[in-house]
Amino acid sequence: MKRTINISIFKKMAGVIAILAVASVAVPATAQNGTEALKVLCLGNSITKHAYAPSVEWYGNWGMAASKAENDYCHVLQTMLSAYRPGSRVTPLNIADWERNLSLDIDSLIGKNVVGKDIVVIRLGENVSDKNAFPDAILRLVRYCKTKAARVVITGCYWYDAEKETAIKTAARTEGIAYIPISQIYSQSGSQPKVGDVLYDINGKAYTISKDFILMHPGDKGMLKIAKAIYAVLGSSDGWTQKVNVHKTSGTTESFSTASISEINFAENAGTTGHVAALLELKAGGKPILFLFGAAAQFGIFAALLFAVILGFDLKDAASIAIIGAADGPTSLLVSQILHSNYIGAIAVAAYSYMALVPIVQPFAIKMVTTKKERKIAMHYSPA
Repeated sequence: MKRTINISIFKKMAGVIAILAVASVAVPATAQNGTEALKVLCLGNSITKHAYAPSVEWYGNWGMAASKAENDYCHVLQTMLSAYRPGSRVTPLNIADWERNLSLDIDSLIGKNVVGKDIVVIRLGENVSDKNAFPDAILRLVRYCKTKAARVVITGCYWYDAEKETAIKTAARTEGIAYIPISQIYSQSGSQPKVGDVLYDINGKAYTISKDFILMHPGDKGMLKIAKAIYAVLGSSDGWTQKVNVHKTSGTTESFSTASISEINFAENAGTTGHVAALLELKAGGKPILFLFGAAAQFGIFAALLFAVILGFDLKDAASIAIIGAADGPTSLLVSQILHSNYIGAIAVAAYSYMALVPIVQPFAIKMVTTKKERKIAMHYSPA
C-alpha cells in the first residue's frame, strides 16, 4: 500500500512539472544589452541630404543648411550612436521624388539601400502636395520598412502641417512605431540660418547664404536638435516600457515614468524638468494585440488550473499548482498551505524544478512567437 502511494505521488509530481513547463512558454524573455554597431537608414528629403545645386546657391552634398557634412542631423546622429555603439553607420537617402509622386514604387526607390539595415528613420513629408493620398502612402511606406528592418521610427514634418502630421501620427499608431514631432524646433530661436551666415562647399571653401530656399532649412543648431530627438528615441524602447530612457550627449541617462507623463517635451536645455531630448507620444499608439504578452502569466495560471483538473487533481490542489504562474515558488507554497493541499512537497519540488527549466524552455518558446528581426532588437537597460 505504501509503495502504491509513493508511486502515485511521483506521478502527480511529474504531472505538475509537465504543467508548469508548458505554462512557462507564455513568459517572455528580457532582451540583453547590445554593443554591436547599428546600421541606420534615414529616408528623407533636402533636410536629410541635398545634392550639389548651384542654382539655389547650395554647394554641399549633405543635409541642406548644415554648414558642413558633419553638422547635418544624420552625421550628428551617427556620432551620438557611435558613442555607445562604436562603428554605427547612419546612411542618408533622399526620396523627395516619392513625396512629389506618392504612387512611385517604394521597393525600386529604397530596396537596395535598406538591405542589412537594423533601423529605418522616416523623416519626410514637407514636399507632399497630395494630402488626400498621403495617409495611405505613408502607411504603405511604414509597412514596407517594417518588413526590411528590425525597427522603424518616424518623425513629423519640420514645417508644421496639421493634415500631414495627423497622417504620420496615424501611421505610427497603426503600426506601433515611435513618432517624433520636430515642428517645434522650427519655431525655436537659432534653429534656421540667416542671411550672411557662413556655409562651406564640398571643397571646404566658405560662402555666405543669400537664398530664401536655404534659409527655410535647419541650420547647425536645428540639425543638432533633430539628431537629439531621434537619438533619444533610438536609445529607448517604443514607448511601451514602464520607463523611457533619455540618453543625453553628455553621457548621462535620465529615466521618466510613462505613468507620470503624457509626453516628453523637446528643448535645447535637454535634461531639465519637463524638457529633455525628445517628444514622444507615450499614451497612444502601439499594437493592442500585444496586451496578450502582458497577460501571459494570467493565462498560464488558468491554463495550468484546467489542465490539472483534467488530470484528476481536485480544485484546491489544482489551484495550488497553477499559482506558480503568478509569481514564484514561495507563492505556490503559501497557497498550497492555505488551501491545505495534499501535495505540498510535490508542489515545492515541481515549482523549483520548473524555475530551473525556464532557461532551457524559453529559447524555444521565444523562437515560436517572435521573428528573427524582432529578436535582433536591442533593448537597452539603464539603472533608475
